[in-house]
Amino acid sequence: MQRQFSPSGVEQGQDLTIVIPAYNEQGAVAHTLRRLRAAFPAAEIILVDDCSTDATLAEGSSVPEITIFRHRFNRGYGAALKTGMMRANGEAIAWFDADGEHRPEDLKAMLDLFYREPVAAVLGRRPSAGQPKFRLLGKFLLRIWARSLGQQVDRDLNCGLRVFHAEAIRPYIPMLPDRFSASTTSTLIMLAKKFPIRFFDIDTDPRVGESKVRLRHGFETLLNILRTTLIFGPLRFYGAAGLALFGVGMVYGLGVAFAVDQGFPTFGLVLITSGLIFLALGLIADQVSQWRLSTMETNPIKSSRPQLSQNDTRERKQN
Repeated sequence: MQRQFSPSGVEQGQDLTIVIPAYNEQGAVAHTLRRLRAAFPAAEIILVDDCSTDATLAEGSSVPEITIFRHRFNRGYGAALKTGMMRANGEAIAWFDADGEHRPEDLKAMLDLFYREPVAAVLGRRPSAGQPKFRLLGKFLLRIWARSLGQQVDRDLNCGLRVFHAEAIRPYIPMLPDRFSASTTSTLIMLAKKFPIRFFDIDTDPRVGESKVRLRHGFETLLNILRTTLIFGPLRFYGAAGLALFGVGMVYGLGVAFAVDQGFPTFGLVLITSGLIFLALGLIADQVSQWRLSTMETNPIKSSRPQLSQNDTRERKQN
């Protein structure tokens, strides 16, 4: 991850790709694109319209020098990010929401840290003040759930403003879910791989339009945290469960055997056997996980911007 950029090149957005997912963001997308183009005149800016039903595509097309991809049907926030990242040419890949909430000056400060220190990612961290109480509660529950699975996470898991080194995120693009939990999952991937990352405090502007996040997306995120944990550390989950069952079975079985003096109880044997089964499943899952990760890391997705799937997307280039 060696970086040899001049200060002026970094300031202009040299070797930077900014990916902007958009779904029904006609009120803010053009303003967002103009601000980014003014702030990063040398950057590659990719807008992915996730089959919006409003004028998002037309508004985005009004801004010059923007590469636009449009999904033929609505696939989700994460799917739009994946489409953009798979076609990104920059060494640094930034995520930037289209709703007007994020500020280019924060991205600039994050890029300064990204190029100054040997990190794989810089992740935005929004202030807690001003956020709806139900959303703060949801974030708290996500943190508790992630930590119960052995993931040491920060207070903001899913901020949509972040910068990745392409070498760090590209192998794991297929693992990102298609919905809103892509942000949380990408954070967990960086932590699970023990990549050097930094969290960066940002400010936010009021978003334009209505948030697309719903309660069901919180449940999807919980499941994706579990799924990501099982991919990167299945032994952590199965091993803990197996050892717990084995230990409880031994303690219970020996206690009853000595107290009643009628041999080892059947229920104790069931617990011990269950524990051994869980341990065996963990070992098998660990081998499958290592094979899958090795395959992704050995054959990462390459940039394929000139080639588009005729079934899913089409490209529009604004010059």
